[in-house]
Amino acid sequence: MRWLVAFMVGFVTLFVFANAADTYANVAETYWKLFLEEEFSAAYDLHDATMKVVFTEDKMKQTYESLVSQYGAYVLTYGRETLTQGGYNVVVLKVKFERAYLNIVIPVNSEGKVSGLRFAPGKPPENEVPQYVNMDAFVEKEIEFSSEPWVLKGTITVPKGADSFPIVVFVHGSGPADRDETIGLNKPFRDLAWGLASMGIASLRYDKRTYTYGKRMQEEGIFPTIEQEVIEDACAAINTVRSLEEVTHVYLLGHSLGATLAPFIALSNFEELSGVIMLAPTPRKLAQVMKDQYLYILSLGQSEEVEKQILNAIEILDLVIERKLSPNGMALGVPASYFYELEKYNPIDYLREISLPVLILQGSKDYQVTVEKDFRVLENALSDKSNVEFKLFDGLNHFFMKVQKSTPADSMISNHVEEEVVFAIGQWIKRLEGQ
Repeated sequence: MRWLVAFMVGFVTLFVFANAADTYANVAETYWKLFLEEEFSAAYDLHDATMKVVFTEDKMKQTYESLVSQYGAYVLTYGRETLTQGGYNVVVLKVKFERAYLNIVIPVNSEGKVSGLRFAPGKPPENEVPQYVNMDAFVEKEIEFSSEPWVLKGTITVPKGADSFPIVVFVHGSGPADRDETIGLNKPFRDLAWGLASMGIASLRYDKRTYTYGKRMQEEGIFPTIEQEVIEDACAAINTVRSLEEVTHVYLLGHSLGATLAPFIALSNFEELSGVIMLAPTPRKLAQVMKDQYLYILSLGQSEEVEKQILNAIEILDLVIERKLSPNGMALGVPASYFYELEKYNPIDYLREISLPVLILQGSKDYQVTVEKDFRVLENALSDKSNVEFKLFDGLNHFFMKVQKSTPADSMISNHVEEEVVFAIGQWIKRLEGQ
């Protein structure tokens, strides 16, 4: 088998910053958000020279009013594509209004300026929406919050018609993840958000700092610490949702790296939270986790070239594991200090201090964070903690999706978080809410 090296590190993508297509998509999504919020002057500033002449602020306002009159209120964006046509990067946002599905077509030129806005008939999402999701049960709202000097964008998914509700804050795994934690063709955080909203539970998911500001960080030579990459923004997100009047209780949900850091984040926000959900956390050193992932991928059979690349990566990881690399030395594209820093966030240490309810979930076919080396270790170490519950799901991979045999190619097969996982999380929250 031949796997692309880009998919070899499942648990840690580290600082592979957002690519050009993501940058153009960010411009289009910002423009669409401003348009929806009737911030026509700010949206106008994103136009290229021609667009400024043909699509003035007055025409934007008229277009918006006509759109809402014909199709009803905006509900949510459920998909996105970026195409290249005639020298333009064309971003297509798949959007649901109250009375129609539309494709919002936004060409962006090479300078990052909007060159057009067109509305085309769309189709209801089919395989993009899990069967357990009721698209009429919730609405989504764009939100911005600040972890100075970084402003992040996210989506709040709210049960329709609810005067009050619990809310879950999602914390991503490693790498420059968007708010849906998009991996290949799959969007695990969106699945969870929509599934929980169908059960009456709100959520906030947001674009990671390294996703939004990856290009800037790369240009300025910034290698963020764990605090900067994950913890600061998770704390800011918790504070943001806690201030919402409709929110009854706040729950923290972390996946992979986010799950590993969740106990520390929870202790830092103890008075603001009512529970912690951990999807595939690890108590092991990051370098060891990565080494085991590489060894598993080698066992699948690789070309001579890929095998050589993997063995070189393992040699570097061994230096990190044995602390033979200086903190400033580079290891797979990041300073070794990043690996060393993460060692102080062992979840077992912080889970021993937590009195909040905790739910730890694991897929049996996860090769990135495993049952025996991670889940069972946590389970045994915390067997005396009555506030911590464990659930193991048969046949699920690292993203809690059903697979026959987990491989790096899983992400290139369209799939969804399994209903039993969404149900387990939702029922656990409902029980704590006294429902």
